[in-house]
Amino acid sequence: MKTTLLSLLISMTLVSHAAAAESKPAAKPDTQAKNELAAKQASDEAQADANEAKRAADQAGKAADAAPADKTVRKAADESRKAALQAKGAADEAKKFALKKNSESAMKSAHVARKAADTAKKAADKAKTLLDKGALKPSAAKKPLSPTENPPR
Repeated sequence: MKTTLLSLLISMTLVSHAAAAESKPAAKPDTQAKNELAAKQASDEAQADANEAKRAADQAGKAADAAPADKTVRKAADESRKAALQAKGAADEAKKFALKKNSESAMKSAHVARKAADTAKKAADKAKTLLDKGALKPSAAKKPLSPTENPPR
């Protein structure tokens, strides 16, 4: 008698667990699809941010190269270039993870790419601001001519 009650109890428990397990998987593929879509969008946005950061870094670098810039300007331009390269690498990694449908890793890589792109933009802005303020090498700064000096020819 005890064994039949025990087996009945076990079978009822198994049936209830099976019924609960059947109802849960229906929601999982939908959530997974949403996560994959969000990862792809984050990857695309990170790629766009990285490209924008690269353009800003290139502009700052060209401006620093064109003018006889101070070493702080060159340093800011170099930081911008390095951060833009990091952003590009992380964005490429995010895209790779998104294609493999590894949404968690794709989101993390996209976040890293956005942070690096933001750093690149800030460094490029710093370089441009320093150039606008006239951060040139001391030898490149024009000295006022004294009344007895002739202008260079």
